[in-house]
Amino acid sequence: MITGDKISRPVSVIPEAPPSHTGLTVAGIPAELRQMFDELAQEPLSDVSALRAQIAEHITALEEEHHVNEFVDLEGGHLVAQQCRRLLDRWDSLPVPDRHLAHAAVRYFVSWHDVEHDLDIGGLDDDKQVMNAVLVHLGIEEEYGALAS
Repeated sequence: MITGDKISRPVSVIPEAPPSHTGLTVAGIPAELRQMFDELAQEPLSDVSALRAQIAEHITALEEEHHVNEFVDLEGGHLVAQQCRRLLDRWDSLPVPDRHLAHAAVRYFVSWHDVEHDLDIGGLDDDKQVMNAVLVHLGIEEEYGALAS
């Protein structure tokens, strides 16, 4: 709409910006993990099927590496992957800000460039801390069970 020397769009046409989580503190995420988590929480939401495919690819890579490296925490990887899938199962019932937190937890798990490399000894400890913190923040940790770190 043009009014004098101003051009404006009807409110319904203005795209919705992703929710800002800059002031959001998810308790339980250590300071060294917070920056990456916050960046992931700011990303546009991925398609759920794409996230599920990323989880499957990550688990496959962990399984392949476990054949040659007994120190890969395959059991922990399967547990975190299960928590990721369960978060995605309830995706449609989550408010948008909570979807961003769930998205960040899943993306943190499937990332090879997080704080601790997932193939190292204890490499999934940071992924477990992030997932635990998100589950507690969403109030669903009892349904899902906490992950040992």
